[in-house]
Amino acid sequence: MFGSSSLKSLLIISGVVLTLSYLFNTNFFTKFTKTAYPLAHNSSFIDQSSSTVSSIVNSTMTSVPPVYFISHGGPTFMFNDDFGGNTGCFQAIKRIGKDIKNKIKPKYIIIITGHWESRSSDLFEVGVPDLLTSSSVDEKGGESSMGRRIARNNAHYQKIDPNEHSLVYDFFGFPEKMYEQRFHVKGSSEIANKIQKQLTKDGLNAKTTSRGIDHGVWVPLKAGLSDGNIITDSGEWDIDCPLIQVSLAKSEDFDVHYKLGQSLAKFRDEGALIITSGSSVHNLRDIGYAMSSGKKALPYVTEFNSKLSEIVTKKSGVAALEAFNLLKKQDRALLYKAHPTLDHIMPIVVGVGASNAALAEELYTDASLSLGWNLYQWN
Repeated sequence: MFGSSSLKSLLIISGVVLTLSYLFNTNFFTKFTKTAYPLAHNSSFIDQSSSTVSSIVNSTMTSVPPVYFISHGGPTFMFNDDFGGNTGCFQAIKRIGKDIKNKIKPKYIIIITGHWESRSSDLFEVGVPDLLTSSSVDEKGGESSMGRRIARNNAHYQKIDPNEHSLVYDFFGFPEKMYEQRFHVKGSSEIANKIQKQLTKDGLNAKTTSRGIDHGVWVPLKAGLSDGNIITDSGEWDIDCPLIQVSLAKSEDFDVHYKLGQSLAKFRDEGALIITSGSSVHNLRDIGYAMSSGKKALPYVTEFNSKLSEIVTKKSGVAALEAFNLLKKQDRALLYKAHPTLDHIMPIVVGVGASNAALAEELYTDASLSLGWNLYQWN
């Protein structure tokens, strides 16, 4: 019925069909992808019930946005070589900004900074855009001198959109040009509410709060994503995707902030970029002493920078969290010398939690006076 050549062709086709059937068996495919493409597998990009070639191509070519930890210094950081900044860190953040705009292209950004703690040790707040106010309030609820200055500067501030974030100028005694800065980025009540619900679902106490974005957000992002030396208001978006700020809890508990990061990590699969903003070393009390010492940096700054990199680049997930907790026990004096309060190191713990147990890559390190300037990325 079949010639020898036809029979040979039939056998080859049958063999190919059987091989493909075996390869796309669910158990084999799961094991194969978990070994060959662990990031894609762990990030839920592969539908294990699907055997279509298109799903395989899409899953292996797609990656979630990374997580960053950035040291942002003082508000003068945006001017590159002003006192209180670090030129090398400024240039590194410029490179990060270029990647965000040209490669990562996030659907939205979630950011946590050392400048927003909730008023409770077990509460996380999720920021929604506030109406542009004419003043700011201090912690006791009264109008502050900073608030009066904001009122004067915001009198001519034009929002591009009602959902635009207003800026919080949460710093004192700086040159007038610092209070004339503008940074246009929109929020999203819809995304903020979704984040709040996810945090609650994961067992964390969370609520939404109407609030502007503090300088731990807009100063480094202005440096990275726009021209930090331009004071003139462009009247255009500096970031073309929504930004949501989430607070820290008013707590020195590393574990609860690690859990915050774990909960936020779920949004990476939706295209969210997570940025944590603080300082690898942040001891403002020692600035004067450091300046009078004649040294580039006080010894503990370099020591702690190295210890921090040792933790996050060689340990991941729970192991890194345990290392942070050991700092409180075994290196308590060094920890609290580098961070008299833990608000500026806490964002990095959130980053570890959001990293999906990845190791960090050190993008930059430096020490000056009593400040550390490390930058990290988790892929």
